[in-house]
Amino acid sequence: MSFESRIPGTRAWKRRREGQLCVEVVLHIDEIVDGELPASRKAKLLEKHMTGCSSCRDEAEVIHALKRGIARVATEADAEVLEHLQTLARRLCSGEHHDE
Repeated sequence: MSFESRIPGTRAWKRRREGQLCVEVVLHIDEIVDGELPASRKAKLLEKHMTGCSSCRDEAEVIHALKRGIARVATEADAEVLEHLQTLARRLCSGEHHDE
């Protein structure tokens, strides 16, 4: 980490801060998408970050679409298929993006 990235207000500091916020968004993406992030200063900061970060917004939209899709097929799919879809969704939300 450069010295400049430790000085508040510098370009390097802003890039480092944005990167840290992206990591936090990913860690809490499931709660954010479900609207279950507890009201706090951190929650407000993450919500504000998402309004300006297209990458985090896109990630949230993908997770939201996946959850809507699972909910749509949940009434018609057999239990094994539904469990597999939910496992994949949990892995995706936790950051495990391994192909099967």
